[in-house]
Amino acid sequence: MWVFTSVADWIDEQGKSADSVLDQLVEDSHYNHGVMIAAATTHSFMKFGASMSDILRLGDGVKKGGVSGFFADGMRFIAIFPVGKATQMAKSAVLLNRAKVIQDIAPRAGICSWVGTTKALAQTGHHANGKLYAHVADLAAAVGISIDRLGGVALETMAHNLQNLGARIGNLVSVRNLEEILAKGLLKRDGSVVLISVRLMRAGKDIGGHLIYAFYDTFGRLRFMDRTIVSKNQGTYASLGELGIKYGADAMIPRAALPIYNMFVKSVAYQTPTLVLPIAAVVAQYQEKKPQVAKSPSKK
Repeated sequence: MWVFTSVADWIDEQGKSADSVLDQLVEDSHYNHGVMIAAATTHSFMKFGASMSDILRLGDGVKKGGVSGFFADGMRFIAIFPVGKATQMAKSAVLLNRAKVIQDIAPRAGICSWVGTTKALAQTGHHANGKLYAHVADLAAAVGISIDRLGGVALETMAHNLQNLGARIGNLVSVRNLEEILAKGLLKRDGSVVLISVRLMRAGKDIGGHLIYAFYDTFGRLRFMDRTIVSKNQGTYASLGELGIKYGADAMIPRAALPIYNMFVKSVAYQTPTLVLPIAAVVAQYQEKKPQVAKSPSKK
C-alpha cells in the first residue's frame, strides 16, 4: 500500500545518483573500454529494474482517486498477481482501451508511424520515463524530438528508435502480404502486436504509404489498429480491406513487419534485447563524451 511509496521514491532517487557516479567512474578511467561496458551494464540493469519500484506504489491510485488512479493501481495489481488466463485477458482488454484513447495529432499528415507506434507501446505495456505511454508526445520526448517537428519516418527508422529506447521488439522483416506475417509467426497470441508498413493501392496504382499494427484480441480474433481510433467505444478493424476504405484504397499491401512484445510476458528471449540494446546504446554515449586527443604533427 502507500506506506511503501517513500521506499519507491528512495529507489528512484538512488537511481539518479547512481547515474552520475557511473559517469564519473568512466571519466576517471579515461574511458577505458572495459570500464565503459561494466558501467553501461550496471546502468541498463538499473533502468530495467527501476520500473519494478512502481509496484511499491500499489494503493497510491486508490488514495488519489479518480479513473486514472484506479487504473494505475489495477495495472500494479495485475503485475503482482498474474493469475491465469482470465488475468491475461483482463490485461489485454485494459491496455487495448488505453491504446484506443491515445489521441491522433490531426490533421497532420505523414506521422502515422509516430501515432501507431505510441498506441502499440501503450497496448503492450511499455513505459516512458517510468509511466505508461499516454500521448504521442511521450514517444517524441523519449526519442528526443519536439512533437512540433515530427515528420514521416520509415518503419526501419522507427525500429532503430525503439532499439535505442530498449523496447521489447523482434526483428524487422520484409514481407509481401498478411499471410506471410502470420505464417512466419511474427504475431503472437500473448498480447504482443506487430507494426506493419503497408502500401495503399487503388486500381493497381500506389497512392501512398501507411503504418498500422495487428494483434489478437481477448477472443482470439485478428484485429487492426489505426491512428484514427480515438475512443474506447470505437471498434478496431477486422480486415485490411475494411481499413483501406477509410483512405480511398482498394487494397493495403504489407511490405515490412516489426513485432513489439507484451511487457508482461516473461521470457529469456524477450529479456535479452531489453538489456543488450541499452548496454550498446550507453557505451555509444560514453564514447561520444570521450575527449578527443589532438594528434601530434608527424615528423619528416
